[in-house]
Amino acid sequence: MWDDDLPSKLKSGCGLGGNYKESGDFSLTNPFYILYSTYMNSEKPILIVEDETIQQNYMLTLLKRLGLTADVAGTIHEAMAKLDSALTRGSPYKLIFLDIMLPDGTGHDLLVRLRNESSLSEYRDAKVIMFTAMDDLKHISGSFAEECDAYLTKPVSESKLKELLTKEHIL
Repeated sequence: MWDDDLPSKLKSGCGLGGNYKESGDFSLTNPFYILYSTYMNSEKPILIVEDETIQQNYMLTLLKRLGLTADVAGTIHEAMAKLDSALTRGSPYKLIFLDIMLPDGTGHDLLVRLRNESSLSEYRDAKVIMFTAMDDLKHISGSFAEECDAYLTKPVSESKLKELLTKEHIL
C-alpha cells in the first residue's frame, strides 16, 4: 500500500528530532535513509547483472543517490540463482540492469530467457535496461528486438539514469 507522502516524510526524518531533516544526509548512518530506501524498494526490487566490480559499485552508488538499493550478480548463473530466490521469496525483481558481455554468456541470452521461459514468467513484465559499453546499431536494435525496455551506454550518467527511471515510473 503506497502512501504518496511517505517518501517525503521518510526523507525529512518524519519530523522527529530534526537531525536529518533536509540535511541531504542520504548515507547508511541516517536511519531515515535506510527506512526510505527500504520502503522505496519494497515494491520495486532491483537486480544489476554486471561482471565488472567497478561498474557494480558505480551503479550501486548512483542508485543509492536516488534512494534505491539493488542486488548484484556477476554472471548469468548467479543472476538465475538470484532471480529464482526472489521468486521463492515472493518478491520478484521489477527492474533488471543487464550488461551484454558476461563471463558465461550474453545479456541477450538472459533477456530472451526472461521474456520466453515459462519458469520465469513472473519476469515478463519486469523492466529490463541493457547497459553496456557497446553502442553499435547491431547490439542496440538486437536488444530492443528481444524486448528490452531501455538501453544505456556506459559510463551511465546520474542525470541520464534519473531521467530514465523517472520515465519508467521507478522514481
